[in-house]
Amino acid sequence: MADQPSWVAVAVACVGVLGTLGGAVLGYQSGAMSVNKDYVQIAMNNLNNDKSTPELREWSVEILNKLSPVPMNSSLIQKLSMAVGPLEARTNRQGNDINPYGLAADNPQMCAQMCAQNDKCDAMTFIESTHSCWLKHGVPPSSPNPDMISAVKARKS
Repeated sequence: MADQPSWVAVAVACVGVLGTLGGAVLGYQSGAMSVNKDYVQIAMNNLNNDKSTPELREWSVEILNKLSPVPMNSSLIQKLSMAVGPLEARTNRQGNDINPYGLAADNPQMCAQMCAQNDKCDAMTFIESTHSCWLKHGVPPSSPNPDMISAVKARKS
């Protein structure tokens, strides 16, 4: 019976050690989740920035795919990796229209997003007065027009 208190002390010590280890593991996992959240935020900011380079967009898509509980398919990875280059204010790119009637768009950023998501689109022109978006196959030459904003899809080299 004299040994019983020492077993109790060992059991209490083991519970304390296990609690400390469990807390450390949970703290590590919580810290890793916080870092992952930060990387997801950086990746999303990169994808939403029309000045991000193709390499930066590709890195951002890799991060999102790695941290996503559901893997992205190759088509989605390709679409997210491609960006539409900077908007060209007061610029028209006449011709090569994919749709003969254009598409409705609220703003040039929405038009650029439609181009980025369309495999056939290589460039776009947004007409401010009519809020119409003209997606282009090929890249027509640019010409000045104060009512239009254009952009060319960035391609990976």
